[in-house]
Amino acid sequence: MTVLAHTPNLVLKVPGLASTRNALWMGVDLFMLISGWLLGGQLLREDERGPMKPWRFYFKRWMRTLPPYYFMLLTLYFLPGAPEFHGPQSWKVILTHLTFTQVYGGDLRYMISWSLCVEEHFYLVLPLVVLLLRKVRSLPIALLLTFALEAVAVGSRFANFEANETIPFLTHERSHGLFLGLLFALMYQRHPLVWERLGRMATLLGVVGIVGTIAVLVTVPPPPSRWMFIAAPTLGTWTFAMVFLPCVHGSSAWSRFSFRGLTYLGGLTYAIYLTHNVLPRSLVEMMGGAGTLKGMLWRFICMAGAALFVHHLVERPFLAIRQRLLARSPNATNGPPQGRTPSTEST
Repeated sequence: MTVLAHTPNLVLKVPGLASTRNALWMGVDLFMLISGWLLGGQLLREDERGPMKPWRFYFKRWMRTLPPYYFMLLTLYFLPGAPEFHGPQSWKVILTHLTFTQVYGGDLRYMISWSLCVEEHFYLVLPLVVLLLRKVRSLPIALLLTFALEAVAVGSRFANFEANETIPFLTHERSHGLFLGLLFALMYQRHPLVWERLGRMATLLGVVGIVGTIAVLVTVPPPPSRWMFIAAPTLGTWTFAMVFLPCVHGSSAWSRFSFRGLTYLGGLTYAIYLTHNVLPRSLVEMMGGAGTLKGMLWRFICMAGAALFVHHLVERPFLAIRQRLLARSPNATNGPPQGRTPSTEST
């Protein structure tokens, strides 16, 4: 969805996709739901086994996300014709992008990085939230806190809407999906009876979620729109959540769906995210024909090549270093809460 959101010419040519072109950016909310589930479950399990080590969590996250991100900033800075972050930049712009404060500093140049900022801010508070959940074992209170964060997000989007707004991208406006994913992980980890009850209707909820998601996607109008800016992120996140539940719940056949290469594709997604819009766009526009079918084909070829390059020559070497360093400390935790173990790259 995120890749298609940045290839509007292709979307308009594919039957059935044109009506969703204004809402494909909501794929970010699905990503955040998955991230909250994976990382929240990881920390909750670590906390159950013994004293949680925030430093370990931060080290894993930063070794996973920072090297490819900084590599992209450096590439865009020196790449001729790059559409974003091409130098020279002010020290303020450089500093905010290095510290993930560009969305609040008003200095956003590398446009897709707003969602990575939301993720990095979530990483900072997640160990503190898990420590709070150690004290607050009540599921109703956890539900109340989740709904409260959702209310803050909706209220903030309502207060910040202006006539020239496109999509909300501040952390307090878009982090609600991360905490909803964390809530799922909490139910799985500490409230198995509730999780089991959810499993009895997981597949049905998934079907309802698919219908609801399609309904949200096709009703989002072009920006600026209050529906798009205020309501769609929340409605989309919750319909995504209904689809997500059977995909991770062991009682649903959806959770056993797989295909050859799926794990590798999961490991490649971060590199695709970092490169899919800026590098292909800059190269294709330099060659001309960005709006033609030939131009779009070149764009996908460039995207695949750039993603493979970043993944294998930047991301994987740092993940290997991370693995070696973490192997020296006890209580390594990897993988999603439901027990399916992905490759190191996917988390």
